[in-house]
Amino acid sequence: LEITGLDDDGISSHLPMGFSFQYYWRIEDHIRIGANGWLSFEPGPSSNSWCFQTLPQALPGTTNSTIAPFLSDLTFGTSYPSFPNIGELWVWSNQQDSLVVSYINVPWWRFDSTGASPPDWGGANTFQVILSGRDSTITYQYLLMDDSAFVDRPQCSSEIVIGIENATG
Repeated sequence: LEITGLDDDGISSHLPMGFSFQYYWRIEDHIRIGANGWLSFEPGPSSNSWCFQTLPQALPGTTNSTIAPFLSDLTFGTSYPSFPNIGELWVWSNQQDSLVVSYINVPWWRFDSTGASPPDWGGANTFQVILSGRDSTITYQYLLMDDSAFVDRPQCSSEIVIGIENATG
């Protein structure tokens, strides 16, 4: 299933996984996927678009149960129709015990308020998350991490977060 319409900083609806997954002490059967390289069994860090908090993070008002294979300012959107975004997001489940979420060629968002240098994205990052209901494992796989278009923001302490946290943060 290809997930479309996430644009920049978007979040999918609750997607059925097709099986029950033991995540710490809870049983989960739905997941949400964020355009910025995260998955969650909760609504997800919808207000975060960049300068992400490190994981785990047990703060009031933050989302927990986050799986972050590559939490960064990624985008599936574009402001320029003549420069369509190359990123793809695919979800596959065998409806028994395996779920694979694949981020394919997903670029970083690039600020371009004047429209002087389209497109408003750059780079291409390809990675996967595999959830196994058989043994409750979570596997991250990375194929291409393109740092040539990464924009460093000095005001951010965490621009790329890789980690996992439980329901209490």
